[in-house]
Amino acid sequence: MYNVKVSEYLESTEVVYYANVITGHSKEKDSFLVERDDELIELYSYMAFGTKPPKEQKQENPLHSFYVSYNRTKNKIYNYARDNTWEWFLTFTFDPKQVDSFNYDEVVKVMSDFLRDIGNNTKIKTKYLIVPEKHKSGRYHLHGVFSNMDMSLWKMQFSGHTTKGGLPIYNIGGFPYGFTTATQVQSSTRVSHYISKYITKDMFDGIKNKKRYWSTRNLNSGTHTTLMLTKAELETLLNSFGEIQNMKTVDTPYNQIKYFQF
Repeated sequence: MYNVKVSEYLESTEVVYYANVITGHSKEKDSFLVERDDELIELYSYMAFGTKPPKEQKQENPLHSFYVSYNRTKNKIYNYARDNTWEWFLTFTFDPKQVDSFNYDEVVKVMSDFLRDIGNNTKIKTKYLIVPEKHKSGRYHLHGVFSNMDMSLWKMQFSGHTTKGGLPIYNIGGFPYGFTTATQVQSSTRVSHYISKYITKDMFDGIKNKKRYWSTRNLNSGTHTTLMLTKAELETLLNSFGEIQNMKTVDTPYNQIKYFQF
């Protein structure tokens, strides 16, 4: 059991304090992220869905299954995004003359083939994390963060345009299936929040039992430690990390949770 969870990432640390102790039951190990006021917050499935079903109830609530799966996926994406250094943020929009982007299976195949070809033609171990976005039109786009890219294969070309912040926008000459944009990442922490928001409940429900994100195997996912501390010990722990950058309290039907970000 524990009442404090410390998550250490590449550029930041998050401390979570639970007013009610988290015990070691299997159902309580399912954690997930929710969005509150443009922030990602970690909760536990039992807090949102109540007690475990009776032993004789063999069939699990499908809504519970959906949310646990959805939020576990989002949690993985958030951890991968936050614990790696990213150099580029890329967007892939598919040419309808070449790819039926209403068909998610076709988008998955085209993107998987493209990434495989890139990997087969270079010895550089690229890191990437890619997630889908479903546009209002029903078409799928892909967004990804990348580092350690073989530029001879990606062939970045300046588009002649810049972002609102003045950063140059590039196109990817090595992508033959449509239209692309690429901008250099200024903050890996900031972009980790940004890319996680593309995983919405509606989009996730539309790709049930399908590939939900692409990631290389060489990604870090943070170091997570659970502790049982008194309030005095928690205060000492918080002081050891320096100045708090952000703090938030979330009340659920089963707990009060405080988040401290450094």
